[in-house]
Amino acid sequence: MLRSLPIMLLACDAKIGFAFRVHLPVASNMSFSVVVSQRLASMSTADDDDRGTTITDGGKQVSGDNKAMSFLRKMGRVGGAANMDFATALGLDESPSGGTKSDLTNVRKSKASYTPCITSGVIDDLSDPFPFTSSGSQWQGITDRVMGGRSDGSLSREIIGERWANVLRGRVSMENNGGFIQMATDLSLDPSVNMFVDASAYDGIELDVYCEGTANIDESFNIHLRTPACERQNSSYRYTFAIPPDQWTPVRVPWSEFEGHGPGPDITPFTPSLRRLGVVSIGEARDVILAVGKVGFYSVICDVEGDCSIS
Repeated sequence: MLRSLPIMLLACDAKIGFAFRVHLPVASNMSFSVVVSQRLASMSTADDDDRGTTITDGGKQVSGDNKAMSFLRKMGRVGGAANMDFATALGLDESPSGGTKSDLTNVRKSKASYTPCITSGVIDDLSDPFPFTSSGSQWQGITDRVMGGRSDGSLSREIIGERWANVLRGRVSMENNGGFIQMATDLSLDPSVNMFVDASAYDGIELDVYCEGTANIDESFNIHLRTPACERQNSSYRYTFAIPPDQWTPVRVPWSEFEGHGPGPDITPFTPSLRRLGVVSIGEARDVILAVGKVGFYSVICDVEGDCSIS
C-alpha cells in the first residue's frame, strides 16, 4: 500500500515556481525534496545574484525575484551554511548553473558594511561568517554533475594545518566526461549595478593554499577567472599551480600568466575585468582536500632606482 506524508509549502512565486518539501508515495522511488533543493540551489548560484538576474532553468529563461529569493535565504533553503554538501549539486565549470544544498543560515550584512575587493585588494580574509567573503560575495561549491559527471564534495570553514580556511573536500571522477569540483565566488559587491570588477590597478591575484596528499609529491590545482570575453559556460582564463602537501603555500599569479580556455578567451587577450574567481581540482580522478586561506589582489611597487616590492 502506498504511503504519503503531507506537503510543507515554504514559498511560491510565479517566476521561480514552488519551493517545498514533499515525500511522494514510497513506491515512486524518488525523493522530490532533493529535486527541489537542487533547483533552488541552481538558482541561487546563477551569477550568485538574487537581484533580478536572468537564469536558465531547463533551457528556459527565468527571471529571478528579489523578495522570493530573500525569503528562501532567510528560511535557510538557499545561501549560507556552516558546511555545504554538494554531492548532488548541479554545475558546470565556471558556469552560472550549479550550487550547494544548505542546512544553516548566516545573514549577510548590508552592502554598505562591506568594502569592495577592488578598493581594499582583499577578496576574502575569513573575517565574515562562512560562506560569505569579507568583500560581500559568497563562496559556492560547483561540480560536474549537470553534465552527467560523478564528482562530489563538500565545502566548509574549519581549521586545517593550524589555520582557519575554506576547505574543499571531495572526489573527482572522470566518469561520463566529468572531472572537476571547485569552490568559486563572484567578485562584484553589487552585480545589479555591475557584474564585473576592474582589477587593472593591480598586477595579479594571490592566495594562501594548503592540500593533503602523498609526501614529496606536489599536487596541481587551477585558478579560473571569468571576464566579459567568456561567452560559454565552460569558458575561462586559467592558471595551473602545484604545491607540496601538508604545508601552507602562498601562490601569486600575475595577470600575464592566465591562459584563455573555451570560446571567447581562446581568441581574446586577458584583461582583468573580473566576474568570478574559482579554485578548481580538474582533469584527474582523485580524492581532494584543498584549503584556501586569504585571497586577494597584489601590486608590484617599484621606486626610482628600480627596487620593487609586493603590496
